[in-house]
Amino acid sequence: GFYAVCNSVTFYHDETSGEAALHIGPPEEWWLLEADFQDWITDFSDDELPEWLPDASVIGEAPEAALYILVATTGEHAGQIFEFDHDGCEFRHMADDILAYVKLLLQPDGALLSSFASTMCFSTDDTAEQWWIVEMRDSRGHVARTDPEE
Repeated sequence: GFYAVCNSVTFYHDETSGEAALHIGPPEEWWLLEADFQDWITDFSDDELPEWLPDASVIGEAPEAALYILVATTGEHAGQIFEFDHDGCEFRHMADDILAYVKLLLQPDGALLSSFASTMCFSTDDTAEQWWIVEMRDSRGHVARTDPEE
């Protein structure tokens, strides 16, 4: 599967700023991600959390953004990928499995690209000015644009 090929992967890393959209961590670091994630949900009651959550694994995050990537491991949602976003404290179903999730990340639509942009802070060392992702083009011809009002 995925981890036989990629132990971990960072998506859309910008060398100048050090920012990245998302990071799927190696299995040996999942316990650290789990500990960070638990800090965000301690005030929720059990009935406010998804039924698949107690057995889920936290496999990644949006660095510095309190957005966590989880995989359900039991029940009808086993193998499905969810994101938890601390803004709004919501769990979003993202894909039916890790490979579908990676494919989604590699070919984002405008909404997903806007989500990436909202968790990243781009600037250069010589200026305090920040910039926003407007458009992404890949080598296969895929184009995605963020909402210019973001």
